[in-house]
Amino acid sequence: VSWTRCASPMPRSVPIRAYSFASTLAPKDLASVLEKAARSVRTTKTQVVAECGTEAAPSWIVGYDFGAIVFAGVEDATRDAVLEAVIKRVGPEPLEADFTWQVMKERLVRRKNTNIKAALLDQSVIAGVGNIYADESLWGARIHPTILVRNLDDTNIKELHRALVDVLKLSIEKGGSSNHTYVNAEGKKGSYMSFANVFRREGLACPRCGAIIEKTRVAGRGTHICPDCQKLV
Repeated sequence: VSWTRCASPMPRSVPIRAYSFASTLAPKDLASVLEKAARSVRTTKTQVVAECGTEAAPSWIVGYDFGAIVFAGVEDATRDAVLEAVIKRVGPEPLEADFTWQVMKERLVRRKNTNIKAALLDQSVIAGVGNIYADESLWGARIHPTILVRNLDDTNIKELHRALVDVLKLSIEKGGSSNHTYVNAEGKKGSYMSFANVFRREGLACPRCGAIIEKTRVAGRGTHICPDCQKLV
């Protein structure tokens, strides 16, 4: 697909860059293109725009690299078909009762040749794990984010499963982590970041061992680790 910079269909108050391509694809194929585009464009303020209408009556399907899809002027049938195709590509929810460590292992080995953080962030592997929760769960399991999935044993995956579930449950209890952009129905901000162990704590002491937390970059994202608890072996 050939991408071109374009004017964003979103309000000017949203500071983003947009790229477009003319789309005559079937919904399932369009969903695949949006997913691949989201992986290839790694800035937090980028849209990938599919132009599905005519010049006189343009319509847009916008795929953000953080996973949201915005529709503007798109027929209901097209919207529903694309959403159905996207949902089919999403992995299981970590807090579902049937998400066992064995299920987690089966999902992760689909990305056996990539590092574990990239695998966690891949929404087609496991749904709903963002950058914060990937860092926090890897710290909880004492796993370095650059370790390849194929080098993890069952004990590692059991610990990662436990840590991920614990982190997500705590985040829900504390109202989430997007404390700058999100408030609940009562206008209250999420407070999870006050309980984070490594995320955005670079230069501070690890709450488990006292080593100084470091920030690096893994899978195109800012990544926080304890160099002692999460040794690369």
